[in-house]
Amino acid sequence: MSTPARPHNNVDGFGTLAQLGPLPETRRVRTPTGGMHIYLQSNRPVRSRVIGPGLELRAANQYVIAPPSPGYVVINDVPLARLPDWLFDGPTLPVKEKKRPGGPLVATAELPKPLYLKVLRLVPLSAVVTRHHQRRVIGILNIALQRQDHRNDGLNIAGFCMRELIRNGIISSPAAEELLIEVAILNGYATKDGFIAVEKTIRSGLGLAP
Repeated sequence: MSTPARPHNNVDGFGTLAQLGPLPETRRVRTPTGGMHIYLQSNRPVRSRVIGPGLELRAANQYVIAPPSPGYVVINDVPLARLPDWLFDGPTLPVKEKKRPGGPLVATAELPKPLYLKVLRLVPLSAVVTRHHQRRVIGILNIALQRQDHRNDGLNIAGFCMRELIRNGIISSPAAEELLIEVAILNGYATKDGFIAVEKTIRSGLGLAP
């Protein structure tokens, strides 16, 4: 299994790695867009998640097209190192869960209630959408909502994380955009930089035309 970690949106992901702990020498690949993938081995299940500014942990074969695909350049071709425990168990913004009397676990996280209810309305349970998917959306929104600095980067990363859910039919692009705009209002980014900047940042993260 290979697990790439990749800087995103021009944020120094390697700076985040340096703060988390030493990374063993392993294969590194430059992407066509100038990002970096770091490949590591693991015999344990890996959960894709954002683990810090500019840094995403991704499970193998879900997103990455490894070399020799066009545009991907191996810049450090050595045997794959093992995924360190500190990275496997590394930090991620928590999603709190609580049990409703007589009901299943539901995610409430740190979202204000109106936004939480909007998630339930825009991402309703169905034959495809489960509570796991709703919790995933809530967790992504939390990433952006709790950012106090570089809020535009947090919003952009959240949009990027939504892409997988959009591709899998869990949430529509308009619904994802609506939820992220609500986050931008709540975290003050819309007030600070205006709605034009908010729309550009969100649409860039979602991979939509400006």
